[in-house]
Amino acid sequence: MCAEIQGPAVLGYIYRGFSTLVGPDFGGKLEDTACTTCGKCIDVCPTGALLPKTKHYKPNPGYAAEHGTRCTECGLACHVTTRYAGDTLLQVLPGEENDYNGTDLCYRGRFAWQNTDMNYTAEHAEDLTIPQNTVMHLSPKMSNDMIDAALAFAREHHLDCVSTEVVPDPWDEFPGRHADMADIGRADTLVLAGKNNQVLKARARLAQLKGARLIVIDDPGDPYNRFADLLPASVKELQTHDIQGNTVFIYHRESCSRATRDAIRKKIGGMKNVKVWVNSDHLNTRGFLTHKIPHVDELKAEHVIVFGPVPERVSAEHVIRLPLRPFRIEGTVITDTGEKIRLD
Repeated sequence: MCAEIQGPAVLGYIYRGFSTLVGPDFGGKLEDTACTTCGKCIDVCPTGALLPKTKHYKPNPGYAAEHGTRCTECGLACHVTTRYAGDTLLQVLPGEENDYNGTDLCYRGRFAWQNTDMNYTAEHAEDLTIPQNTVMHLSPKMSNDMIDAALAFAREHHLDCVSTEVVPDPWDEFPGRHADMADIGRADTLVLAGKNNQVLKARARLAQLKGARLIVIDDPGDPYNRFADLLPASVKELQTHDIQGNTVFIYHRESCSRATRDAIRKKIGGMKNVKVWVNSDHLNTRGFLTHKIPHVDELKAEHVIVFGPVPERVSAEHVIRLPLRPFRIEGTVITDTGEKIRLD
């Protein structure tokens, strides 16, 4: 699995004879390898020797209540099963029997939610005392219902609302060209540009094993590149005759350069058999864009209200923090594929 689907190939047989075991080369540590912490080795281990290590979970199934939902950690919104003890999130697993992400989850969905504990100024905006010269920063991680409530609060208190997190993309104006998992599964050619989500890379690899052609552009050093049938250095080097049959281009909204995104738009804009998957780090980017919230490259303010972690390009003398917890987002969102879903 690690070598044939995910790409890093960090696990193999080491030592000899009765001492043979599965592990990184020379008995090293996983953190010293190219491991992406996707957790697939846990899922396929035939002996059950590998278990997920999360800060609240112990392998005692008696106290865990399961809930089927969608991952809130990026625009894929993968199907997941969450395990809770009361209100405490214990574990996140791939959703059972789904045709979307199957048994795949990335590090962010499976493990990174544990890294978001923080102190909040208040649980609700209505509990805040708002000083003068305060700006509200809205996040595309928020559901549409949360955004509507925040905008209503801002109007009531005469606050300006902005965001630094949304990266515009040429394909935002062409929602009919956005691909979904079914398009990836039946594609004749898949083109991955730049760094991409591990789930999308795994689904593309599975499609390749069924006969699709895999092209990887501009992601030097990634072990996944060894799966590629073609490795052009840039979109400009990709020839039109390389794009055969039903084709899906996949790239990451936030890390893919503007030049690359514009080059993809120019290369395939007139091709009717080509669709695009623009993956976002944020759950509700496509829904967020419908609210027409002003975008700024950098926000500096005396006081700023943020939801969840403080974004990199936001600075203030006084940060007022409101909750935006993973797997606790409620309301409607629009995923990368344009699917409108309700989280509860």
